[in-house]
Amino acid sequence: MFKRIFWFTVGGLAALIGLFFLAGNYADVQYSGSRSEVINAPIEKVWQLMSNTQRFSESRHEVASVEMLGTNASGFAKWNEHTNLGGVIALEIIDQKPLEFIEVRMNESGFGMKGTWKYEFAPEGDQTKVTITENSQTEGLVMRSILNLLGRDANIGLHLKAIKKGIQAI
Repeated sequence: MFKRIFWFTVGGLAALIGLFFLAGNYADVQYSGSRSEVINAPIEKVWQLMSNTQRFSESRHEVASVEMLGTNASGFAKWNEHTNLGGVIALEIIDQKPLEFIEVRMNESGFGMKGTWKYEFAPEGDQTKVTITENSQTEGLVMRSILNLLGRDANIGLHLKAIKKGIQAI
């Protein structure tokens, strides 16, 4: 009887894992999406956080350390984020307009994802509406499977959460 329960459990887990990867395999590699949220801080404070690449990166729970690499050909910051899972993410700002927007490109990552994230800021009284638009490609099956399970806008949600957390630290 114990063997039957054991093998039933193992078979069930194997089926769930198989479904997880099967769903990721059929998920679209490309993703484009946008989400907005009102942050309880004036636009100047939000800009202060977002224009400080190192401070914003460090407010994200998955980032263990930030390695600043100087500037790109346009004079904007370049950096590597070292994740708490041992991966490295190569990023750079590709465009920005103070108090209006910052656009970041992920050039490569250890988990098979790259793309752009545009952060737009609009004052709403003494608060700030932040809109994040993601255009990404996820080649890695494991990461695509995870994002498919969590929702393709999971990264946007994590970044909005990090902005709220970072604002509290200023």
